[in-house]
Amino acid sequence: DCKHAYITQTTKAGKSRHKNDRQAYRHRISQGHCCNKWITADKLEAIVWDKVISVLLNPSSIREGYEQTIEQEQQKKSRQLQHLETLEAALEKLRAKRGRLQEIYLDPDIGMPKTDYLEQREAIDGQMKAANADIKKITDELQTIPSLEDLTSLEKFASKIVGALGDNLEISPQDKRQIMQMLN
Repeated sequence: DCKHAYITQTTKAGKSRHKNDRQAYRHRISQGHCCNKWITADKLEAIVWDKVISVLLNPSSIREGYEQTIEQEQQKKSRQLQHLETLEAALEKLRAKRGRLQEIYLDPDIGMPKTDYLEQREAIDGQMKAANADIKKITDELQTIPSLEDLTSLEKFASKIVGALGDNLEISPQDKRQIMQMLN
């Protein structure tokens, strides 16, 4: 089986011999997936809900999974910080290059045509803009790294859900979806 995401869709009544409209998930080649495949919401959501319940009822699995995530994010953070340093060094070089280009253009002995100057400056400005966009993206990502405080909050939230559910693990599909959305 493929590990790509499924897109939620409603299958219409009358097609495929169904009496009523119903929710289903579709794996579509046209959306970059590896095959066209349908799975009904009844089947998939039951599997997901069983997994959610097993995680909620086992707080140590929440902690282990979250700690693994934190470790992976720390490794990613160190790579991103190295990449950020590289981007900032490249940006400094581009600024210096732009300054030298300005000096060459203003030097009457060289006599660089204005069209050449504008063309080269535009290329440098484009590279600087791309580097700044990459720097902003990495900086934003670095601000969203999970922390141990987030883990504590998640554990409290999970215990509240388990407390609210009690022994009644059979709840409405709407409540299940809401719990899964809140966990996400």
